[in-house]
Amino acid sequence: MISIVFDTETTGLLMPSVASLDEQPHIIEFGAAIVENGAVVRKYNQLINPGMEISKEITKITGIKNEDLVGKPSFKDVADDILALFDGTDDAIAHNVEFDNAMIINEFRRIDKCDVKLPMLVCTVQEFSFLFGRRMNLAELYKHFTGKELRQTHRAIDDVTALVEALQAAKFWG
Repeated sequence: MISIVFDTETTGLLMPSVASLDEQPHIIEFGAAIVENGAVVRKYNQLINPGMEISKEITKITGIKNEDLVGKPSFKDVADDILALFDGTDDAIAHNVEFDNAMIINEFRRIDKCDVKLPMLVCTVQEFSFLFGRRMNLAELYKHFTGKELRQTHRAIDDVTALVEALQAAKFWG
């Protein structure tokens, strides 16, 4: 079993699906881990220049500043690399996968790659909501399975690493 665990950091929250693509937020960081039979075999992290200024609120949440994105590739520049990460995986796992999936699909639509399909999506918010009787955040899930506190940085690769550790502790892959 080969999984990709992924996360995005963005310029904001998704607008309703009827909003134009121009109104939708952009990805500013993409992180992923390829996990084979429960072991991480590859990690990937990339800052992405959205072609616009990011707000002070996003900088406060993620720590990513506008100057951090200067000279970084656009999504179009890294789209093939990102798509290749999903290739050959059995499932794509994210905490709140609907958000991250929509962000990726929107970015591919912006570069006229409308036929992109990701592998079977697994949402850890949904998978483990029975534990709390509600949607839990990543820090709660992490603490439940690892017994450790998570200092959330809201950085893509940090969140991916935490989710992988929680899933390994939960024996998600067997």
